[in-house]
Amino acid sequence: MLADPKGLIGVRPHLTPHLTPLNAVCPRLTDKMAMKIGSKYKFSEVQARHWVQFANDAQLSPAQAKKRLLDIAKRLPDLARSTQAALEAQGNGHPTLGQIATLIDQRCTLTIRRLKATEVFAAAAARVAAMRCCIDAPPTRWHAMPFW
Repeated sequence: MLADPKGLIGVRPHLTPHLTPLNAVCPRLTDKMAMKIGSKYKFSEVQARHWVQFANDAQLSPAQAKKRLLDIAKRLPDLARSTQAALEAQGNGHPTLGQIATLIDQRCTLTIRRLKATEVFAAAAARVAAMRCCIDAPPTRWHAMPFW
């Protein structure tokens, strides 16, 4: 999750500690995220509009936040797996690490799908608007003339 620690524009955002994967695999923790995204505390309920709300609340450009989120969501699963492998190579393996890596992969896939779906919807809406423009346009002089 992106954060601006001082709440100032111009301060470089950084990643906050993301406890949600631990919440899912550790039964003592709740499934509620530590911080809300938009107005949602449950990751399964977060849609693209909630990320826009989050970006606006953090005084970030929604377009830049979306670009960064997609970049992170694409890279994070591989980083989680390589971290898991490194820990196992050091003799610090545990089944929970695999569960966390799997959960990260699932949530990243879900985030990408939801953010990309808005692109498809926006493109379709633009096509519909363009067609409506053509349909609603006033007739030209040629069209207004009677056909004999």
